[in-house]
Amino acid sequence: MKTIKGMLLVLVCVGLAQAAVREPVGIWDFDPADPNAATQGQDLALVGTVQPAEGLGAEDGAVQIGVGSHFVCSHGVAPNGGGEKVNEWTLLVDFRYPAGSVGKFVDFFQTDPANSDDSDWTVHRDDGAIGIAAVGYSRQTGFVTAPDTWYRMVMPLDNVTRHDLFVDGQQVLTGNPQGLDGRFALEDVLLLFAANDGDDNDIIVSRVALWDVALTAGEAVALGDPNDSLFQNNKGPDVNAGPDQELEMEESGSTVVALDGTVLDDGAYSVAWTQLSGPAAVVIDDPGAEDTLATMTVPGKYVMQLTADDGQFQLSDTVVFVVHPYNYGGLIVHWDFEQAWDGLTVQDVSSHENHGYVIDGATGQALYIAEGAIGQALDLQNGDYAAGGDCIGLDMVMPDSGTLAFWYKPHAFYNYNAIFDNSVQADDWEMWVYQTGIARFRVQGGTEVSADLPQLAQGEDPLGLWWHITVTWDRLDASTVTTQVYANGFLQEAKTGPWVDPGSTFYLGGGNPGNDFAHAAVDDFRLYDRVLTANNVLELVYGENVPPEVDAGPDQAFEMDEASTPIVVALDGTVTDIGQTLVAWSKIAGPNDITFDDPQAEDTTATISAPGRYKLQLLADDGEYTGADTLMVVVHPYGYDGQIVHWDFETAAGSQVLDVSGHGSDGVIVDGPTGATQYTEGKIGQGLNLLNGDYAVGGDHVALEVRLPDSGTIALWYNPHEMYDYNTVFDNSRDADDWEMWIYSDGRMRFRVDKIDDTNFSEVTAFLHDIAPDGDARGDWFHVAVTWQRLNDTTVALKMFVNANLVDEITGPWIDPGEFFYLGGGNAGNDYAQGLVDELYVYDRPLEQLDILGLMYRGNKPPIVDAGPDLVKWMDASGQLDLTLQGSVIDDGGPDLMVEWTVISGPNDITIHDPTQPDTAVTIYYPGVYNLQIDANDGEFYAADDLFIEVYPDGYTGLIVDWSFDADTLQDFSGEGNDGTFVDGPAAEAGYVKGKSGRAWRPGNGDFATDGDYVSLNLTLPEAGTIAFWYQVNNLYNYASLYDNSLQQDDWEMWIYGDGRL
Repeated sequence: MKTIKGMLLVLVCVGLAQAAVREPVGIWDFDPADPNAATQGQDLALVGTVQPAEGLGAEDGAVQIGVGSHFVCSHGVAPNGGGEKVNEWTLLVDFRYPAGSVGKFVDFFQTDPANSDDSDWTVHRDDGAIGIAAVGYSRQTGFVTAPDTWYRMVMPLDNVTRHDLFVDGQQVLTGNPQGLDGRFALEDVLLLFAANDGDDNDIIVSRVALWDVALTAGEAVALGDPNDSLFQNNKGPDVNAGPDQELEMEESGSTVVALDGTVLDDGAYSVAWTQLSGPAAVVIDDPGAEDTLATMTVPGKYVMQLTADDGQFQLSDTVVFVVHPYNYGGLIVHWDFEQAWDGLTVQDVSSHENHGYVIDGATGQALYIAEGAIGQALDLQNGDYAAGGDCIGLDMVMPDSGTLAFWYKPHAFYNYNAIFDNSVQADDWEMWVYQTGIARFRVQGGTEVSADLPQLAQGEDPLGLWWHITVTWDRLDASTVTTQVYANGFLQEAKTGPWVDPGSTFYLGGGNPGNDFAHAAVDDFRLYDRVLTANNVLELVYGENVPPEVDAGPDQAFEMDEASTPIVVALDGTVTDIGQTLVAWSKIAGPNDITFDDPQAEDTTATISAPGRYKLQLLADDGEYTGADTLMVVVHPYGYDGQIVHWDFETAAGSQVLDVSGHGSDGVIVDGPTGATQYTEGKIGQGLNLLNGDYAVGGDHVALEVRLPDSGTIALWYNPHEMYDYNTVFDNSRDADDWEMWIYSDGRMRFRVDKIDDTNFSEVTAFLHDIAPDGDARGDWFHVAVTWQRLNDTTVALKMFVNANLVDEITGPWIDPGEFFYLGGGNAGNDYAQGLVDELYVYDRPLEQLDILGLMYRGNKPPIVDAGPDLVKWMDASGQLDLTLQGSVIDDGGPDLMVEWTVISGPNDITIHDPTQPDTAVTIYYPGVYNLQIDANDGEFYAADDLFIEVYPDGYTGLIVDWSFDADTLQDFSGEGNDGTFVDGPAAEAGYVKGKSGRAWRPGNGDFATDGDYVSLNLTLPEAGTIAFWYQVNNLYNYASLYDNSLQQDDWEMWIYGDGRL
């Protein structure tokens, strides 16, 4: 056979121009006498050993390549395909493997020239399929290999568009291409039959060929099996049936599609269009034409095949037509669960045949139940926190914009009770329920939208109700998506955040191994390839007659005049419905009665005669459904300064905490199953004692129905009884990690508005133990004030004051607050408080420092003193420095205020021209560091602040060390006297060499030296500074130290890694 192959080469060369299959750039026939020899192209280089083996026939040689041995192929192919490597190529291998390799990986090649990774193409040990995970395996088409059988494998690939596999003239895999210059792009060499970890088991090879192009399917088929020549005068026809299409039926009940096929061949051929599948027969105008028309009369998925036959080879390609019903509205999946349960399939009744399949987990049970929201329902009985339950799979990539809508009845609330999931990864494209009953959907972190089912249940058991859930997503660009969640037809939340591509499989009820499985029933599940409108969602819940859509108008605010003239509020409501409705205005909450001019009119007026917060409702009734909306009318008292809540705790009123701001913002004491509240001695008169114990999860707290303003202040006196993690000071109904203040066990007090995830949040912090006089904050009173100012749609500025001193400020993410404010806890995701509270205020503006002082002190307030920023200055040419201090003192007035600047420390005397003025002039005569202090005394309170002035002589550059290495001693030429000392270690010999400028010093320590030569300097580095030098790298290895410090091993150091990172 080897001789015949050589003869074929000669014969083909004579008529090479007529060959239909392109010529390879390399052929290797593995003659045991010289297995490296190339029949065409460059010789191989054997690494290891090979053994002679029986080939295809008596005269055909072959070699057996064992574990650890391989060939290096220097292919000589230039980079192609638009990349820096070889991206278009074809590999042919004639091979078999012995029975001893069954159950092991049998490897074909490795693209890494260093052989530092697993092989890139293999026979899988489990079943004999050919491929690799990233591209796919031939088992997808049912093809697997067997031992002691000869095969011809042909693998044409274009890293951008295709990665195919043919065996013995038949295509057995259409794989996933791995990208330009990706895993399957070749460098200068290709390692044949190599793997790095000893799993390249025995393989017997008769021939390898390499092309510098991706052969067409017709060429690959023509190469046939191992008994066929590499040089074929006739290739098979290359067939393209055209791109897949989606269409919509015409109103007439049919649709006509264009079958637009293409065939390329080197001779005559015939074609035939046939229907492989579909819900009804397709009428093809001319099945024998490449381009023809076909008529479809029933919606569904049709697979059409174009076949070309040149008399020797017959090849085919398919095209899929998805025909939607007329006016289908984007519905592509509809599982109504009304069929008989077979335990295998969930039928799609949308006509798209997107049937789901039952995944039978190790635990749990899936079945149909009769008591659904609409007829039968799917019941997923997986139990709490199931890790291997039943679910429904659907092999479909979610569209860029879409809607999922379904009825949902949870059997239990527990954290991460999955509603649906996706194969992309554990934390993307999923919806789940917390133990609090909050249902949440996200595409990726930062897109979470939620529905609070217990709150929406309005006192009913949310586990006993069917909920209609709708989620939508709308991809805005390559990286951004808008998400929405509806409950029972009404929008609950919308958000814009980061996009991530979904996976190839959708799971109803769980499925991603990183998440728990569902314990719930589902009915009437729908998937749309568009974002449904709000009215579309209502129609899914209610049918044609949807509840009236009601808008009570925007919230309003007023201030009473000095005469307390009643306020007349214009109510401008809107009701939208398909029929007649009855409307009614009413007061839901508020401190006093109000008068509606005409309660049955959408547009009317209301008269309010006393300050307070009034919640008004507009209700509409169409005879079948009702709809309602509310607005808040806030009437401020005369002289209003932004204060909207003031609880002074001076009057016990049962379960109420009385508001003395004039707004009627009374709190309600919520009596939890644990803990207690009591009025006791406070900071000013009485205070409220929250006695919940450490880590209480159901304690007492105070609730107030109020949505905090976009900018505002919360201020209170607080006395912590104990320090433990997450000891709540106040909280909010928004989310467990939003709009909250808490204390840690180490005494840190912290406030935040929004925590998007573990890496995206901003918090302001005070260290109470550091502020406490004795270092222990327990039992001490602290006046705490936090302010926030919304800067735009996504950003808020936060400040924290303790005892009227600004301790922290930051800018971070904004999120709208919830409808309730809680003092001492209240959100089920957090612990409850153990502390004493007094004089709580809420303002609808950020208070300034002097305002906060006014809350701390009822009479005279301490002065606010600021010495100004620290300064760095240079002397002028005259040898002195004149400057003006920028101090300030703020006080609430009084004749006894005294201000004085003094010098705390410094190298020499300075002149303060008027020490009693905050913005006085000073003259400094000598360089050095000066500490000045400004103090203020109003006769009752004293306050002070320090200022540091760093003064340098004229012309000073900041240089404190200058080593040139041009002398044998390490002299400092900066003038600061910072001479270095050479330290001679036992393991090296330092010396001088030619430098960048003059001489340079080389330690000569070698790689990874642990006790070599170095230079030492007794100097504490300044708080701000620069180190600069020239450096020449002799060798790269991890932790090659450039400089270090005596502080500790991993601080104040510079080093180089083996990969060149400095």
